[in-house]
Amino acid sequence: MKTIRRSLALAVLAALAAQGPVGCGKKTGTQESRSGAADTTSAPSAIVTAPTLRELQSGAYTGIEGLPASVTLSGGRWEGAPYVEGGAARPALQFVRDFRLVGDVDQDGDEDAAVLVSLTTGGSGELIYLAVVLREDSSMRHAASALLGDRVQVRAARIDGNRIALSLVQAGKPDAACCPGELVDRAWTYSNGGLQEVPTTTPPGRLSLATLEGTEWVLRSWTTYAAMRPDEPEVTVRFEGERISGSAGCNRYFARVTAGRQPGDVSITPLGGARMLCQDPAFSTEARFTRQLGGLRKYGFVTTQLALTYEERGAVEVMLFDARPIGDE
Repeated sequence: MKTIRRSLALAVLAALAAQGPVGCGKKTGTQESRSGAADTTSAPSAIVTAPTLRELQSGAYTGIEGLPASVTLSGGRWEGAPYVEGGAARPALQFVRDFRLVGDVDQDGDEDAAVLVSLTTGGSGELIYLAVVLREDSSMRHAASALLGDRVQVRAARIDGNRIALSLVQAGKPDAACCPGELVDRAWTYSNGGLQEVPTTTPPGRLSLATLEGTEWVLRSWTTYAAMRPDEPEVTVRFEGERISGSAGCNRYFARVTAGRQPGDVSITPLGGARMLCQDPAFSTEARFTRQLGGLRKYGFVTTQLALTYEERGAVEVMLFDARPIGDE
């Protein structure tokens, strides 16, 4: 028997919409022939697929420090009783958005899943855990978890065999907990029923505007939970040094950006560009995007997506972008 809304203020919190990539294990995601031990003429059997998002967001998770032995999510969330009777602070476990990596983590020929869950206790902290969920027969089982850290951001993720590799933004020695700025690659292997972190060869780096270069970022969500509509034109962002440019849905635009004192802090000059008249929905899309981008305050990552935090009329929200290599437009 072998998934949050956290408020995103001027600090982009990892927390937490897209399905992760398929791991590079020995499965193809279709069918493979597996002969029975006694009957070598048996028909090929289908690979058992990984737990679905719905299953993962309603599953039982065990072994999270400070929680009961097992807690079951409902709609991707579990809340415990207040620490003090009548108090507001209480433990809560949250499935991190729709993040799901698929691969044969335990190398048994069936698909499993690696997900993120976050633990909050009423303060500003948010502990992010990597969790392995195995498929056994028709059910799922949370088999192992590893603490990534407080308010960690995930830049990239993949499964290679039984190895789970994550590129993270985490708090380094000079960083406040609110504002992680250290770029690291970390990896874990699943074996003997647990996750063991293994060494990686990439040295740590620092989050900067240069981190965003060399990529075309394509807008997917106007806010944390408001995705772009299918009829809206493509909106893009590129970072080159202290210059930002792209398509606003109709016209090209450009502006200057300047990094702030804390990791991820950024300011932007008024946008310039062409002023060709457009019909809706391009006109409305461009007006909204240029307005929101003009309030840019911070950049970071939310489960492999670029997160641009902006302020508009006193409210703080986040636009989310998918990465696309330049040249693949």
